[in-house]
Amino acid sequence: MKKALGLIMIAVFCLVMFAGQGSAQIGSKYKLPTTTLPEAMRPADTEQLIEPAAEIPPESMQKFVRPKTVLEERLQFVRPKTVLYVTLYEFKEKWNASANASRLAVDSSGNLYVACHDNYVRKYSPEWDLLASWDTNGDIGGIVVDPTDSYVYVALQDSHKIKRFETNGTFSLEWGGPGSGDGKFENPRAMDVDSAGNVYVVDLNHDRIQKFDPEGSFLTKWEVAPDLPRFDVYIKDIAVRGNSVYLINDVNTIYKYDTAGNYELEWEIISGGFPLPATRIAIDSDGNVYVQISGMHQPIGYRIVKCSSTGKLENWNIILQENLPNAVYPYGMVFDRAFENLYMIGLDVWSGGGEPPPGTPSHVYRFVQKRTRLIRTLER
Repeated sequence: MKKALGLIMIAVFCLVMFAGQGSAQIGSKYKLPTTTLPEAMRPADTEQLIEPAAEIPPESMQKFVRPKTVLEERLQFVRPKTVLYVTLYEFKEKWNASANASRLAVDSSGNLYVACHDNYVRKYSPEWDLLASWDTNGDIGGIVVDPTDSYVYVALQDSHKIKRFETNGTFSLEWGGPGSGDGKFENPRAMDVDSAGNVYVVDLNHDRIQKFDPEGSFLTKWEVAPDLPRFDVYIKDIAVRGNSVYLINDVNTIYKYDTAGNYELEWEIISGGFPLPATRIAIDSDGNVYVQISGMHQPIGYRIVKCSSTGKLENWNIILQENLPNAVYPYGMVFDRAFENLYMIGLDVWSGGGEPPPGTPSHVYRFVQKRTRLIRTLER
């Protein structure tokens, strides 16, 4: 009993001593005790105190934070959503064109240049008002407007020449003629220009592409698919976008080269194991490839399909036959410079089948860009 009483008295004594020492140092805000600097570190005649930066509440005021479970950590992750757009072109209107209109070109103002088999080029406003027309004195196989809207180039199949006109129809320049040498042609057909104004011409009977500067000076040439027999290539159209040149042949093989003529890749658009007959090609601002299919004897009918620049089929039904007001044979296609409108020449399909004969009525169709909004959730 005496031993227990002695222990209690020692404990009380310790508590009193601790309370006396700390009562002056622990304030109402529960700060850490201040510390007096050692004698050697104190400035003369002053007493410098170091105050602690943090305030520490008593244990009774601290809040216990339970760590999150693995499930809670996963639930914190919210899968982001991405908005994808699929570009489509919706039929807007059509205009009557002269018989057997075959090729289209457009300038930066949206004016349309229609090449016809009567040897004339007809220039229309975006509202389809006739602005000018002129005789090229030759059978037009291709037409293009240069990037500065200064000139219109046409390829003449019968004289094997390239002619250049001002956009009002004034003759400016010509070069070429029949032959197999540089700058000579046999049946020049489709044409296009790059951003520098260089002219690319399909030299059909030689299965090659020839490139010229804006003044008609020869720059380079290359043969397309040289491993195939002559005339099996049969390039029907050409489109230049950026540093890429796209070509398409009669059985729907698409060839891709750079603007120096270096081969990059090729692919086919096939249905039921059979290549499909193509007529024209166009490239949008993203490098996607639009191909006209003239499926006269195919169950798919007439339509335009879309591929990526690497050949991946993006959309099989860009423009279906039933989107058009009447059955047409697609014969020419071009985007405007803003890529807001897609123009297409359509010749009325005749009952005899095959390519429409001379004198077949034709129209120009305008399709406007339409975007479909899709929302997809990304996988983690």
